[in-house]
Amino acid sequence: MERVLQEFPFITLITGDVNTGKSTKLQEKISSSDDYIGFVTPPVKFPDGEKGYRIEGINIPFNMTLSSPYPLQLKPPLFFWKRWFFSGTVFKEITKYIIENQHLLNNKTLIIDEIGPLESEKKGWYKLLQFAVKNKIKADIIVRKNFVDNFIEILRAL
Repeated sequence: MERVLQEFPFITLITGDVNTGKSTKLQEKISSSDDYIGFVTPPVKFPDGEKGYRIEGINIPFNMTLSSPYPLQLKPPLFFWKRWFFSGTVFKEITKYIIENQHLLNNKTLIIDEIGPLESEKKGWYKLLQFAVKNKIKADIIVRKNFVDNFIEILRAL
């Protein structure tokens, strides 16, 4: 489901439950256009069947593992949430790249896949989200359905 936030009309939320195709829907939407900058985070399966997530850059030069149940596969520093380790370096490098190359966003939509509990702790994509809101950058953002209210609270606090 897509919805524009009335308080933040430059942000379109793409919401849904876990494994309902949010990232897939977004990838289909952007696949035929150069009007997007950002990333999607499709799942990746490890040889033992465990799941993690990769960053796939959209018009940015990033393709790397973002999260894994195995910390040695990630660039430190690491954040831990539930059973997942997240690479703080990946968040930092991509955020820095987009901010330093913000001219690439002219007349384009920023894609952020996805906002969740890490951002409530001012980690993860928090600084990128802060940049986007401060500069009123048009953005399509994936947020799980059960996190939408938390996400709106984060936006209001920025």
